[in-house]
Parts: sequence; C-alpha cells; structure tokens
Amino acid sequence: MNKQTVDNPYSWPVIALSLAIANMTFGFGIFFPYLPLFAEALGANLSLQIALLTTGFMAARTLTALPFGSISDQIGRKNSIVIGLFVYGVITILFYFSQDWTHVLLLRTIQGVTAGLIWPSSRAMIYDLVGPGARGRAISVLNVSAGAGMAFGPLFGLFILSYSQSILTLDPVDSFRIPFIFA
Repeated sequence: MNKQTVDNPYSWPVIALSLAIANMTFGFGIFFPYLPLFAEALGANLSLQIALLTTGFMAARTLTALPFGSISDQIGRKNSIVIGLFVYGVITILFYFSQDWTHVLLLRTIQGVTAGLIWPSSRAMIYDLVGPGARGRAISVLNVSAGAGMAFGPLFGLFILSYSQSILTLDPVDSFRIPFIFA
C-alpha cells in the first residue's frame, strides 16, 4: 500500500465521492420514471423511439468508457469526475428546453457520454484511495450511495411532478419540464 491509500472505506474522500455520485443518481432518479412520458408528449411513440432513449445512453456510456478511462489516467480522476458531473448537470437542465423527442434522445445520449467519464473514473479513484483490504467495502459504499440516489430520486420527482400538475396547474408537457430544474 502506498502512502496515499487508506484502509478505511469510510474515509472522507470515499464519502465525498459517494455523495457526489448519490447526488447525480438522485437527480437522474427525479426525472427517469417519467422520461418516456415526456418523450411521448414531445412526439415519440412508446416502442422503438422510447427504447432508443435507453439504448442511446448505454451505447454512449459503453463506447466512451474505455477511452475516458485512459483520459482519466492522464488528467486525473478528480478532474474527470468534476468535468463529467458538470456536463451531466448542464445537460439535465437542457432537457427543460426540449421541443421534440429527438432533443430528448440527443441529450440522453450525451448524458451517456458523461457517464462513460464519471463511472470508470470514480471506481478508479476508489482503487487509488483505498488499500486492497478495504476496496470491496469502499466500492460497496459507492454503490450503496448510487442506489440510494436512484431509490429516493423518483419519490422526489413524483412529488415535484404532482405539485406542478395539481398546485401549479401546468399542462402535462410543461409539468414534465419542472423536475429537470431540480434534477
């Protein structure tokens, strides 16, 4: 173990990274359950075009993970994660302005590119920070944080969506836009 690694899977750097990832997945969870309905309201059909939203994200993430892993080795894990989270956040806000389902598809695909930067870098950072005896637990902390964000984000998204429809009395398309501001 080099002098920069620790044997504590609950060290501040691991917790900070895990909170950043939880924040990202919470934001994603806010809009993910109704993303297909938003795309449908903008003209997509509920078969091929909706399937493309997931395929676009995962294909982009898969195709960019390997090259972005190399870039992370060159520019540093923290820089890769910060850039990825920043771009992911900007792209999420841009969903608000979507006028057509193809805009949603493009933005979702770009989010996949940022995920290809964030996920390999965050796992590599765990390996950089934590010694071999605690890495499994540290990766578990990261995964639990990501899962918690995805578990609670949809509940918050539902609250915002319900509020925008019932209290603000927005039409369905506009009510779908509101949670992107909070995500």
